[in-house]
Amino acid sequence: MGNIYLSQSEPKLAIENYLQAVKVNPSFADGYYQLGFINYSILNDHESAVNYFKKSINYDPLNYNAYIYLGDIEYNSKKYDQALIYYQKAVKVNDKVAEPFYKLGLVYEEKQNENTAFSYYMRVLEINGKHEKALFKIGKFYDEKGNKDLAIDYYRKVEKENSENTEVLFYIGAAYFKIDKFDHAKSYLQKYTKLARNNRDAKILLARILGIEGKIEEQIEFLQSILDKGPITDEISLMLAHAYGKINNKEKEIEYYSELSKRGNNEAISFLRNNNISIS
Repeated sequence: MGNIYLSQSEPKLAIENYLQAVKVNPSFADGYYQLGFINYSILNDHESAVNYFKKSINYDPLNYNAYIYLGDIEYNSKKYDQALIYYQKAVKVNDKVAEPFYKLGLVYEEKQNENTAFSYYMRVLEINGKHEKALFKIGKFYDEKGNKDLAIDYYRKVEKENSENTEVLFYIGAAYFKIDKFDHAKSYLQKYTKLARNNRDAKILLARILGIEGKIEEQIEFLQSILDKGPITDEISLMLAHAYGKINNKEKEIEYYSELSKRGNNEAISFLRNNNISIS
């Protein structure tokens, strides 16, 4: 009955049913597990959840899911060493399931041991080669190491598994940009800007591509459209200063360099000094 109430979004009735069940049978491990699950996932009562998960394990030491939830509670409390113990116990009970290995990767990332985290993410893929989050983590690992080609390979696997993952479109586009494959970069960044609300970084990269392509007037117009929807930054101001310089619009070039100099930008200060323009 507890499972029925739970499936009908009646957690309080489910709890009553499971409490009655464990009262009748004090060694009913799944009853304690379900009580832990409801308190953790629905009621957000982590203290009660820990108590019930531990009771479940006491009667069923092979319940690896209970270990995972205990690890999650410790992880979310930033108690990474304790989380590590629980996730390792889950793996010891069942090393054929990907999730505890993925969680171990997360812990080692938090402990800034990226090589060990990488090893666990690769272990996840040995179990489930389509694990979207692990594929993304491996892609980011190679991306940060500068291996953009391998990063793109993994990012595109993420895209294949989940075409609605907009975040990965940005990472693919940015990686292509870094290896000067601007047509591919533009394609992915444009897709991203159409789907994501917070797309300023992608638009800035698209503006850079316009500059590389020599489409300066279009680049200026595009940068101005970015400014219309958000604050001015040194990055955008510099791009505009450079762009106006390329089309010999000295007035606008000096205007942007002057504003940048007021914010202490070294390139702007050097430009103004080299051109004998006073810095206000």
